[in-house]
Amino acid sequence: MVGCSSTRDIISQVENIYRIIKENISFIKSDKGALCNSAGLSIFLYNYSQIFSNCESKRLADKVIENLFDKDLEFEYSDAGTVSFCSGVIGSGWLMTYLSDSGYCEIEQDMVELDCIAELFFIKTIEAGNYDFLHGASGALRYLLGRPKDELTIHAIIRMTRKLLDAACNTDEFLFWPSYEFKTKSIKSGVINLGLSHGTPSILAILSAVYEYLDQNEFLVDYIRKCAYTILSCKNRGDTFSLYPYQCDIGAFNSSNSRLGWCYGDLGVAVSLWSAGKILSDNYILNEAILAIRSASKICDTEMGLVKDAAICHGASGISHILYNFYLETNEKEFLLSSNYWYNRTICYLEPVRNLITARTNWNSTFGYNNRFGLLEGISGVGISLLNRIYPSMPIWDKCLLLRN
Repeated sequence: MVGCSSTRDIISQVENIYRIIKENISFIKSDKGALCNSAGLSIFLYNYSQIFSNCESKRLADKVIENLFDKDLEFEYSDAGTVSFCSGVIGSGWLMTYLSDSGYCEIEQDMVELDCIAELFFIKTIEAGNYDFLHGASGALRYLLGRPKDELTIHAIIRMTRKLLDAACNTDEFLFWPSYEFKTKSIKSGVINLGLSHGTPSILAILSAVYEYLDQNEFLVDYIRKCAYTILSCKNRGDTFSLYPYQCDIGAFNSSNSRLGWCYGDLGVAVSLWSAGKILSDNYILNEAILAIRSASKICDTEMGLVKDAAICHGASGISHILYNFYLETNEKEFLLSSNYWYNRTICYLEPVRNLITARTNWNSTFGYNNRFGLLEGISGVGISLLNRIYPSMPIWDKCLLLRN
């Protein structure tokens, strides 16, 4: 396994990403959300301006924020994407709080209305069975967990958490939230989605964050433990390279491989188990999280991992970032070596390609490689992860990915 490039090489890549963003920023669509264009651009540009004392980067970031928040809140509850954490107004609210808490800019906007919107969106989506982190109910809860503590917010979080727990499929053996099918807007009863992006692991991570926010509220302990053990029960039983499948039929437990990435696979499961194990001080859950990370760290092969691009969501930079976080947590060298492999793959995907401004940052099965600038699926997110590698003390940004409580 090859080592990671020098700090100088990383800086060179970051400077190139800055150049690409600067040259194209007037053509990049302003949008909403915590994980799309405006969020990725502003977080990258503000951190870049701080690390390299670059006034121009700060000016560009200010312009992105001005365009984002100098408008009325426009959304429709019937269109989840306009409200959601990923791409909607509450995601922009998370970004607003992050930038303010980080000292990057002062945003004088009353958040009470947005907090109310988040809770009403939560109620509407949970009634529809949409518990999704990126586009549904649990994302609204994640938004409120980023808000400063006050009596109104604490009570709202308690109300929402209890509703979320009441909506779970809770039997003598299992606790999970049934998979939601967005195309048909239907609930897949008895099926547990194991993605950190859309499934029960994301809710487990959010419940762990609620536990910390509420100063270790004991009513959550049994739920968190039962949910973690439900996820553990879904582990593959056959001969597979991944420990966990994409989804599991509760009671059937069929084995299948899952991709390597932030969105699905062993890494996301490990993140959620690690969060739960830490707050519960449960060594069994913590050890199972390490087993999942160790399994993922052995996949240093783009074909086996089904990795085709650099993006955070399902690409090399997200894999590298998670593995590096676990290296910092555990000091296990194999996690660092694997992180370095995926870092170097990230650099390869960033090599110039004709007709692709953002190189091989994003790939999908319909269009192949395409230009993307956002945090989750674009070059700004790649840039943020690289900045974090050379400047680990920069303000924590990856709570928006559920990688920290």
